[in-house]
Amino acid sequence: MLELTYAVREYAFREGVDLLGITSAESLKGAPKGRRPEDLLPGAKAVVAVGVGFTDPLMKAWYNLPGRGMFEAKSLGRTLHNFWKFKISKFLEDRGYKATIDSEEFIPSLRLNRVFQQAGLGYVGKSQLLITPKYGPRVNLGVVLTDAPLIPNDPYEGNCPNACKLCENHCPSGAISQEIYDARKCQKYIDNVENMRLFSRYFASECEMCMLVCPQGEVKWPYRGEEWTDILKKNRLEGLPFISELLEYEHSKKRTRLDKLEKNHTVKG
Repeated sequence: MLELTYAVREYAFREGVDLLGITSAESLKGAPKGRRPEDLLPGAKAVVAVGVGFTDPLMKAWYNLPGRGMFEAKSLGRTLHNFWKFKISKFLEDRGYKATIDSEEFIPSLRLNRVFQQAGLGYVGKSQLLITPKYGPRVNLGVVLTDAPLIPNDPYEGNCPNACKLCENHCPSGAISQEIYDARKCQKYIDNVENMRLFSRYFASECEMCMLVCPQGEVKWPYRGEEWTDILKKNRLEGLPFISELLEYEHSKKRTRLDKLEKNHTVKG
């Protein structure tokens, strides 16, 4: 077990993986049916958490630069992540173990933030994003499920500083508070047609303000208010350096239409 675990770690980091941790399938047995590793891979013994750190907002394709840079960067990040997971899966299969990577079907099933916390890679913040020591919340999460008897990491212990309210104050949907994170509010805001148009016009992200403004992590995205202002000026919206102000500006112009949309909007439960 120990030798195999070391071999997996050494191989993964040699391939360039940013973050890697391991938790046992047993540690996630308390999850609801359909969200447990054995529901996705019968006989699963371990979950290998694989993370891609975004060192720059362009890598996450957060803001919309001229040309196709945002699409290429986003595609690169996803391709790199899938490549790493495939390589680790193949490494285990070559040694006689079953292994499978997450997919579009698996991602909604496993609570990846909790998996990564159990794997010792970070804690779940007020925004429900995983907060890692190196990258803060600016990471892409994925897993490899396997029946290999890998030795798990200890769970990560930590919490957001109580005094920090940056994600709460910048959340345009009002989904984040000290007491609770309202996922339905967040999803409702993202799904709103007017909001989709706004973000697709200026930015390459659905929102993710909580990811942008979080001060945690050794690697932080630099403040780029001037660049955002330049982008907004090109679109004839001058004097709006902060996204929250931009949202309020857009909403004030279209309040009547937004109210009508919100009354007709339903959130899947």
